[in-house]
Amino acid sequence: MRIYFEPINICQWNMFEKVSGKGHIETVLATKEMVVGDIILLYVGKQDKRYESGVYAVGEIIGEPYVYQNDADAHCYNRLSADIQIISINYSMPFITAKDFLKFNKQLRTVHIIDELFNEEILSKINK
Repeated sequence: MRIYFEPINICQWNMFEKVSGKGHIETVLATKEMVVGDIILLYVGKQDKRYESGVYAVGEIIGEPYVYQNDADAHCYNRLSADIQIISINYSMPFITAKDFLKFNKQLRTVHIIDELFNEEILSKINK
């Protein structure tokens, strides 16, 4: 199992309104290396001051990456995407704050894998 970083722009897709809870299925941007069972950390940035930046949700990839063609208005349209199932979400505060997350990951703009040296510590913080 690998752990990936996925930045979420709350102004484009408000996961706090869209994600109903654990078990929710959603499509996110992907990399070609992703496989079923990999973990995705959904990271909320600074777009909405009501939310502290950090990791608020964790998903598990449930299908191989594919080019999304379902909805031309979606941010994933015509881009490599993967379906994930939410395995944990916190609506009030991040599992990992932005400050703490910078220890694991300095690049916060695109979907990418996180160095596996940090897997154990990350998994302990997200209670997986």
